This record gives sequence, structure tokens and C-alpha cells, in this order.
Amino acid sequence: MWDESFDKDNDEWALTQAIQHAAVRDFFARQDITFEEGNKTFHVDSKTRHEVGTLDMAPGFGYDDPLPFAFIAVNIKTGKDEHCVILTTEMGWVRTSLEKGKKVIAQFENADM
Repeated sequence: MWDESFDKDNDEWALTQAIQHAAVRDFFARQDITFEEGNKTFHVDSKTRHEVGTLDMAPGFGYDDPLPFAFIAVNIKTGKDEHCVILTTEMGWVRTSLEKGKKVIAQFENADM
């Protein structure tokens, strides 16, 4: 059986993880990153949190989520990355090319924390 010290250590670890995740989410939410698609400019909505299930998921695709607001569509049959879907403040989920989506994701990942 676990003793009280395990529960205390586990609680401290869980709290540390929660604080770190909250700091990362807050950091992303402060970024103002835009991209162009179809002659329109979109702002990434990094303040809103969504699960993959809220996407209008296309048959035959799985979704990888490097960020909660940017998903990579993966062809289930081939395992190949096909395109990205990014949450925007203007039009909700916007489908982009894989190359453009990965550039948006990289902008967030390379921002100074």
C-alpha cells in the first residue's frame, strides 16, 4: 500500500505540472500570430481551448495536436501528414496546407518564453 509520503509527493508533482501547463497556455494566449489563406489574413485563436472532438473531422483522417488550437490531419491508411486545421478568431477552424500549418506551429514553439 502507499503511505502518506507517496500521496504528498504525488500531490506536489501534480500541482507542479498544473502550474507549468497553465504557464504555457497563458504564454501561447499572449502570442499574436497571423497567417494568410485564400487571400485572407487570419489571427490564430490561441486563447480558446478545444479538443479534437470539436473538429468537423473528415473520414479517413486522424488528428495530431502539437498545440490545442492547431491540428495536423493524418491519413489513417498511409500514416502520412496531409494538412493542418487551425483555430482562428475570424472563421473558427480553417484548413491550411501542411507546410503553412507547420510554420504557424513553429512560430508558437519558437517564441521566447
